[in-house]
Amino acid sequence: MIIETVEEVRKRNYNSIKVLFGVSFALGVNLTAPSKFKDSLKIINVILVVSSTLSLYAHWCYLVRHFDSIPLIAETVCTALQTLISTFKMVYYLFTQRTFYRLVDQALTHELIRKIEIFQYDFPINNQLQQEIDDIMKGVWRNTRRQLLFYFSTCVAILCNYFFGALFVNLYHQLKQTPNYVAVSFDGVFLVLCQHAVGLLKVFNLLVLRATSPLIPADRRIEYLRYTIFTYQRIAKYVDQIQAIFRHISLSQFVLSLIVFGFVLFEMSFGLESSVTIFIRMIMYIMAAGTQIVLYCYNGQQLTIASEEIPISFYSCNWYEETEKFKQLVRMMIMRTNRHFFLEVSWFTFMNLATLIALFRMSGSYFLLLRNLQEN
Repeated sequence: MIIETVEEVRKRNYNSIKVLFGVSFALGVNLTAPSKFKDSLKIINVILVVSSTLSLYAHWCYLVRHFDSIPLIAETVCTALQTLISTFKMVYYLFTQRTFYRLVDQALTHELIRKIEIFQYDFPINNQLQQEIDDIMKGVWRNTRRQLLFYFSTCVAILCNYFFGALFVNLYHQLKQTPNYVAVSFDGVFLVLCQHAVGLLKVFNLLVLRATSPLIPADRRIEYLRYTIFTYQRIAKYVDQIQAIFRHISLSQFVLSLIVFGFVLFEMSFGLESSVTIFIRMIMYIMAAGTQIVLYCYNGQQLTIASEEIPISFYSCNWYEETEKFKQLVRMMIMRTNRHFFLEVSWFTFMNLATLIALFRMSGSYFLLLRNLQEN
């Protein structure tokens, strides 16, 4: 990987997630190098924001018309909230495209790995490190591709259901076909960036574990360790940038998804009793919406787990056989890296599996409330 040119690495990684770039272009979002033509695609983004906002009025009219039907209210509120989430994301996209581009480009080209000073000097262990890092990053990109394609498939399934239903039912449903693509684009970017950060932390742990390798001359191990510390500083900055752009916008996703899951569960229970079509539709919907929130929590958890392994990696190397200066650097980094990386949902909670479980539990409470209203 290190010996590959920047363009070769970019092309290989781009092919792994090119569906993300295609969907983003269709939404008027440019995640590639800016140009006048590509920047003009923002007009598509603006049109989608306006049309999605107007579609909320259609949801309101439908809600008023069927106010005596709890199941129809549930489905209307569910799709309206999903539209609202997507509108927030499109507006956010409109003003932050360049920031997203810079972070995605750093991931595509492995910029932070190329900046590792160890590879700029003739360490005997370099060839071994290059191969091991290449294996780590290829695994990361394979995992990213699998998650992205699965998420894309679930969104296409529910989108097709509503789209073809619109051809035979009414225009109201047709107004709901865009938001799922917004989810694929925005959440897909989060997936790419978060998985790349996980890969960087795994690479850092590898560098730490190899700090006392026999392949590194004893008189150069302090120099090697210092370069490793510089790498940690760059990775920490990259993670902070991911946190900054997703921290507050993710709050709308989590809060509205909490309500959406309750409504979807209710629709599933209602459909199971009265309409197989509604039940199947809600199965597809919860797969798409569930995958959406799982992407945030699962990958946030993976980032935290990778960061928790850093002090263990420092302690696991053969530091006790090294010089006092080496031991001092190790002690300093163990204390520093005990502050683990967490992706926050605004100031309220973290993106991890505990939050995911709590969200599903609270959604169950909304489901039971709707069931009681239906029975009464």
